[in-house]
Amino acid sequence: MQEKSITSHTYNKLKAGFISLRSPNFRKFFIGQTTSFIGSWIQNIAMGWLVYRLTGSIALLGVVSFSSQIPSLLVTPFAGVYADKLNRKKVMLITQTVMMSNALLFAILTLTNTITVWFIILLSVINGIIVAFDTPFRHSILSDLLEQKEHLSNAVALNSIMVNTSRLVGPAIAGFLIAQFGEGICFLINSLSFLGIIISLLTLKIEIKPNKNNNFSPKAILNELTDGIRYARSNAGFKKIFLIVFLSSLLCLPIQSFMPAYAKDIFHGNSETLGVFSGMFGLGALIGAIILGQISNPLKLVKMIGIAGIMLSGGIILFSNSSLLYVAYLALAIAGFGMINQFASSNTIIQVFAKSEYRGRMVSLYNVSFLGLTPIGSLILGFAAQHIGLKTTMTISCIIFMGVSISFLFRHKFVKHKIQYQ
Repeated sequence: MQEKSITSHTYNKLKAGFISLRSPNFRKFFIGQTTSFIGSWIQNIAMGWLVYRLTGSIALLGVVSFSSQIPSLLVTPFAGVYADKLNRKKVMLITQTVMMSNALLFAILTLTNTITVWFIILLSVINGIIVAFDTPFRHSILSDLLEQKEHLSNAVALNSIMVNTSRLVGPAIAGFLIAQFGEGICFLINSLSFLGIIISLLTLKIEIKPNKNNNFSPKAILNELTDGIRYARSNAGFKKIFLIVFLSSLLCLPIQSFMPAYAKDIFHGNSETLGVFSGMFGLGALIGAIILGQISNPLKLVKMIGIAGIMLSGGIILFSNSSLLYVAYLALAIAGFGMINQFASSNTIIQVFAKSEYRGRMVSLYNVSFLGLTPIGSLILGFAAQHIGLKTTMTISCIIFMGVSISFLFRHKFVKHKIQYQ
């Protein structure tokens, strides 16, 4: 009898981890995004491999990463203001269609053997601008999709599961496709995958609440952005969360840009090795996201940010200094687990505890910290790696971040108090 009770409790707890999928709108969006994100990861892996195959330069890997992600630093803060003012569904239909067209152009140029590294940089910048504008809308629309707003924390966690399931599946598919058919087919598949999210958006039934503030003058937009930054800075808890996300993006996340160099030069592998590396990183992230989905109290996630930062930096240090493939796989899984727990915990806390009228701008500031600093880190660490070596560069940067994470862990009670009683 007791055994039945334990089994029933476990089942109910697992079921509760997917509770936000009861909302039809969120369920459609979840499925559409999953399809699209798998395609995006297939393209990301193919892009890195193509650049390194054409140039053999670690620095250029950093340049391409910089060109695709630097728009997040420049565009996303303003996009966050618009995400609080515009129809999120209509804007996303436009951005997803443009990204689909961009991927198709990548495919045509690659399949016709007319692609060059300069074309890659140019198209990466264009795609980066659209992604930067789309991101605050994609994150802030989650609350519009739920029938019960208290399920937002679970929706954010499930969104992380979706992203990291895609991170696990996409690279594995990409590694096989590159080896068998080349990079061009990967870009074509990504273009077609956008149909998933576009169809899901077209079928969403969302109640559109007209925004009272329709002033779109440059001065008004700048004032609202400044107001959002002022709100984020006014709370010491939010400030510390933004800081650790900022430093993690700068010092640790560039590892993803350098995976082709690790796979080819350090572990003497091929595109399939690269796919497995990214897949193991994604596997760790997926496990972390599933565990995160079981935590119903978002305040418990504050401590997780510090612990996860230690795991992320420690996993990358182990990976960079390992010579055995199976140790490298384990290290990447640990790093992926730490990465998703840190970023998803931060994102959940910001969305749950930020005032609703500031949510779009807070999400955009989070994404600037998360995505906007990674390209700068990739550029700086990429050029450093050309002079002192990739292993040494990543080890030093991650040791610095581990110290930051330990400091945050000791201060997590202070952070929890500040975000709760703002």
